[in-house]
Amino acid sequence: NIFAREYTICVYQGYASPSFDWDVFGGAPDLYVRYGVANESNSEWLSSAATGVATDSFDPVWNQCSSFEIFTSETVALDVWEDDPIKTDFIGSLAFQGTDAVVDLLRSSACTTWNDELTPYLSIDWSICPNY
Repeated sequence: NIFAREYTICVYQGYASPSFDWDVFGGAPDLYVRYGVANESNSEWLSSAATGVATDSFDPVWNQCSSFEIFTSETVALDVWEDDPIKTDFIGSLAFQGTDAVVDLLRSSACTTWNDELTPYLSIDWSICPNY
């Protein structure tokens, strides 16, 4: 590990396409996001938080932030899930993996905000900010 710093990751809102079959009952999705720090291979969470479930919404709003200590050898990750009464479905993920990608992400001294498309049917707004 080259260095570690404390960062706040925020998950703001999502945009889910109504043309996708999200829900077993044919309605809008019940989405939530798990986010945080995973090991280098992104196979195991080291520290994470989860938003609440945004029930029956094509435009979910979470507005949730959590702080994490992030080493440059770790992965910054966000996973989106659809919560159904029958089963919870994995929808998509976003990850900054590998030392170079994470160093570039962590090198910034200002907040960085993104609108990232996780699938053709879903995008989310999120940010990462250094804690001083």
